[in-house]
Amino acid sequence: QLFFFSSRRRHTRCSGVSWARRCVQETGLELYKNGYGENSLITASANYCMGVLYKWYKYYAEAEVQLKKCYDIKREKLGEGHGELSSCLNVLGNLKNEQGLFDEAKKYYEQGLVIAQKNHEELDEAFNMYNLADIHFKFSQYAEALEDIEKVYEIRKKVLGETDNLTLFALKQINDVKFKLGKIDEALQGMDDFVKGQQKIFSKTSTSVAWSYWYRAHLYYDIGLY
Repeated sequence: QLFFFSSRRRHTRCSGVSWARRCVQETGLELYKNGYGENSLITASANYCMGVLYKWYKYYAEAEVQLKKCYDIKREKLGEGHGELSSCLNVLGNLKNEQGLFDEAKKYYEQGLVIAQKNHEELDEAFNMYNLADIHFKFSQYAEALEDIEKVYEIRKKVLGETDNLTLFALKQINDVKFKLGKIDEALQGMDDFVKGQQKIFSKTSTSVAWSYWYRAHLYYDIGLY
């Protein structure tokens, strides 16, 4: 709502982070600060949204400031181990992951995972575990990656359903890891299941289904099934 309000109000054209700063920083965040206080939970949510936006435009330093501000406010207001801290830690981990700071990213993911598990926040648990699997995959720790991503798949299947897109992409990651472990037949079968799942969600002529075929073609290529 703040995006649309700001763009109508200013009647100006901006691009990239310049536009984002005007819409969010000058309009949205200041409104929240003035209306609810700089350290309110509502303002913390605005800090979170602004941090995610800065991250999208790769303004990592600005993103980190906003995300840490959100985390600090929520920790103070809600308590050290509150479930809402998990998602903030996950995004901070993604921020470090994108910059290649994998040790720092892993630390955030692990902290987020502990909080999510403590509060029985299964989807947050899955998000942090998914990203930990990604770190393991990048360092060729395929057995550890498979253990994590299979847990993610089971959680998402239980909470979201077998044909939810997030569930299916966990399945795709399982296939990628199994290929690296030399479990070729299992990877091929899993990729077929991924494509069929995408077809159940989307039109057969959709770009999502087209991408699923591309992923399968890429796997065939890597295996040597030209």
